Amino acid sequence: MAFSNISFVDTSGFIPLISKTDLFHEKVFNTFVKLNERNFQLVTSDYVIDELLTWMRCKKKMPMETIIAFITSITTSNIELISITRDLFGESLALMNKYEDQFFSFTDCVSFTIMKEMKISDVITTDKHFTIAGFNVLI
Repeated sequence: MAFSNISFVDTSGFIPLISKTDLFHEKVFNTFVKLNERNFQLVTSDYVIDELLTWMRCKKKMPMETIIAFITSITTSNIELISITRDLFGESLALMNKYEDQFFSFTDCVSFTIMKEMKISDVITTDKHFTIAGFNVLI
């Protein structure tokens, strides 16, 4: 399948998709639908998935069958999952150090590094840090 564009999905892009009571649920859901219709390739990282699983299990106390079903839907979809490497870890840590005044999370720095390396400018997120880092928030 040929994709005309690529967009990164942050943890705060997945959360409203899962949580129907989230203020951004409808907006995020509609963004995913539009990107799918336009054949966007979606990319995320294992660190984003880690944050998401932690939120689902520890904060929302979701049952494991719900979590497994959601993760299965992610891993069987066309979302490309980027795993952190030693080099990516080092570059992300250097970026976090460079912008020490911004209090970016390490997961955000991993995401920024992946986006920069893959030349991705668009992101599905509600996290303002992506705007501060110079990326285009789609919701």
